[in-house]
Amino acid sequence: MRGFSFLTVAVPLSFTFAQATISLGAASTFGALSRTSITNIGPTDIVGDIGTIAAFITGFPPGTYTGSRYLVSQALDAFAAAEAAYEAVAALTGAITLSGNLGGRVLSPGVYNFPSSAQLTGVLVLAGTGNCNDAWYFQVGSTLTTGVGSSVVITGGASGNVFWKVGASANVGIGSDFIGNILAQVSVTLNAEASIEGGVFALGASTTLNNNFIQPMAICASVSSSTQSSTSSGATSSMSSSPSSSPSSSSTSLAAPSSSSSPISTTTSSSSSSTLSVATSSTSSQGSSQIASTSSSTSS
Repeated sequence: MRGFSFLTVAVPLSFTFAQATISLGAASTFGALSRTSITNIGPTDIVGDIGTIAAFITGFPPGTYTGSRYLVSQALDAFAAAEAAYEAVAALTGAITLSGNLGGRVLSPGVYNFPSSAQLTGVLVLAGTGNCNDAWYFQVGSTLTTGVGSSVVITGGASGNVFWKVGASANVGIGSDFIGNILAQVSVTLNAEASIEGGVFALGASTTLNNNFIQPMAICASVSSSTQSSTSSGATSSMSSSPSSSPSSSSTSLAAPSSSSSPISTTTSSSSSSTLSVATSSTSSQGSSQIASTSSSTSS
């Protein structure tokens, strides 16, 4: 007759995902920047600079801005930096593919990809971790559109970096309250009384404003200079990661970070096989797993 005894061992696991930090560089002081023109209607208020590499800015006044106005060659460095930021966001890998409405979603820091258009109707929550390096990068293949009164909010106790790389044009709906730097390949339109915490960058055509409020994104004071560094010639991107250790005899497959827990399965090799499973959050996770191993004994 054979008997079996079971040994239970708690094994802590920790995984940290590398995260990019992208800067607007010389464009970081701009509330609105475009290739061809900026057209405004009504008392738009911009905290920062405005500029175009053409010579067409109209509607200021009645619109106001706290910084300077840059035209033609004066705006070239900032425009090149915005283009570099667009390319840096587009080049990020490991994105989670999304489709449908962004409204009603809760997204943790990470990279998200819409192969075609992106629509926001309702409220999108960006759930931060309280870390000043939290960042959200959205890669939109075609157009970005928000419905009337839609909003983006950040929770978690710290503001972070939010970038929207838009493959065509962006249209922010009436009364929308938006967060993030919009880098559009063609044009950007802010409809009546829409507000944005970030900047609008129309890299192929015009920016159209209508009684809007634009202010820079709030950045934590504790963010290190290395992650917020910028140059006058373009945007910068850096990667940071924390190595994690795992048994040399184990193989691990990781799911990309998402707004909900993702399964991680790990198989360890030993004299007897065991299966280890944990649930992780988007940027880092810690869990404990139970390993059951069997040992045989012989009795008469």
